[in-house]
Amino acid sequence: MCKPLLLLTLLFSFKALSLPKHSELVQLSNLLNNKLTQSIQDSRVKLDDIHTLYAPAQGVHIAFEFKIDDDETPAPHIAHSFSQNDEFVALKQQLRVLSHQIFSLEKQQAMISDKASADQITKLKQELAQANQQKTELAEQYNALTNKLSRQYQRAQLITTVEQIAANVLCSETKFDLMASLDKPFDESVAVTLNSWPDSKDEQPQSLVWVFSTKAIEQCQSSSLSSEQFLQQKVQVQL
Repeated sequence: MCKPLLLLTLLFSFKALSLPKHSELVQLSNLLNNKLTQSIQDSRVKLDDIHTLYAPAQGVHIAFEFKIDDDETPAPHIAHSFSQNDEFVALKQQLRVLSHQIFSLEKQQAMISDKASADQITKLKQELAQANQQKTELAEQYNALTNKLSRQYQRAQLITTVEQIAANVLCSETKFDLMASLDKPFDESVAVTLNSWPDSKDEQPQSLVWVFSTKAIEQCQSSSLSSEQFLQQKVQVQL
């Protein structure tokens, strides 16, 4: 089964007069890899690959590839997160009603008298078949909605995780020692691009772009801004 991919690309762009060393790119890659791996507790979501490169006139590119496994049952807390969703509650109630209706019809069929007419027997069979068909269709809708809401919740959780890790790394001079290799580190900005899985398999992926200004990065590194304030200053674009 083809599993949807989550491609997370971090683009660090700046005007650099010197090229970062390969070892520094590897160090940054390992740092982000470790932080993401440790932070992602959802067994359905996995960091599949990571690429680090430097592009002149563009900057350092860190690309992460994530997979979400729809075949694995979501953890209970994921289902609980949308347990009060109106559409979910309505479908669940309809399925419950149909289950009771089918149970009642099956009992009637088992207890039907030998004296019942052929028309009565046929009508009962038709009602039972119709109820079972409706239940099958509703179950498909229920499963599709459950998968959609699970994907939405997991994507939102991953976005929050990536935001926090980006702020943690960018706001730390010791953790982000790649800056020491550049003559004019972050003379422009830091952009974070997040391409994520869609709500359902037949939809197009969604993309978010975050841009952090040089001033905000410097203020955060000097503790003039908290991580929360730093994230609030980012420019966000939905593609």
